[in-house]
Amino acid sequence: TWIFVGIAAHQWIFADDYLCMFLSYKEEMVDGPSPKAMFYKLRALLGLNTRVPTICHAPHTPYHGAKLRLPKWMIPSGFESKVHDRKLSISHPTKTNIITGESTTGKAGTGDRQNEVMLDEGSKNKEIGNIWPGLTAVTDHRFAFSSASREDGDGMFNLVERARAATRNPSLDGPSFLSLPWHLHPLRDEGWHRRMRGRHADNPAKFRREYEMDWNAGIGDW
Repeated sequence: TWIFVGIAAHQWIFADDYLCMFLSYKEEMVDGPSPKAMFYKLRALLGLNTRVPTICHAPHTPYHGAKLRLPKWMIPSGFESKVHDRKLSISHPTKTNIITGESTTGKAGTGDRQNEVMLDEGSKNKEIGNIWPGLTAVTDHRFAFSSASREDGDGMFNLVERARAATRNPSLDGPSFLSLPWHLHPLRDEGWHRRMRGRHADNPAKFRREYEMDWNAGIGDW
């Protein structure tokens, strides 16, 4: 989520005529007071949320001392929070760049026009099976990102299976697919894997879903 929100933040500052929509499985995950919300992340990255510290405090990690938010001079001239930063909407003061959010229903985004639509927590969205095809006429760039889970339905799982099939056979229709297993993270080794698995001893299925991307973990006879 941070990566995609970072892309949107960059485009909002530097691109022209940029329209982007954020979607998640419930509105408070799009814009709410929690750091889990997409707009919370966006305001943090843009430097609009001054409660976010300027420097990261994470001793004994490569992140210690890293800058966490943009300096004030990078906030566009003329930006006023009361005017340009509203619930489910952040607009650029001098460009037609707007990032909006929407509460999620099966008709989310219908009738809109966007450069990009970013759908967070796809596996938890029970309406993704209706939302994904509904966005076809709304934008040329749809992104759904998620951990692996079928607890709330098979919508995201079915989308992933279509994407995998299209990856194996380019003649098939289907979205592009990028999978990022835990071992690709440069700070995660076998020792990290053992420790995390031990911490999830009371719920091993959740560990397999969240960290090993096992879509079938904890589901019925699986």
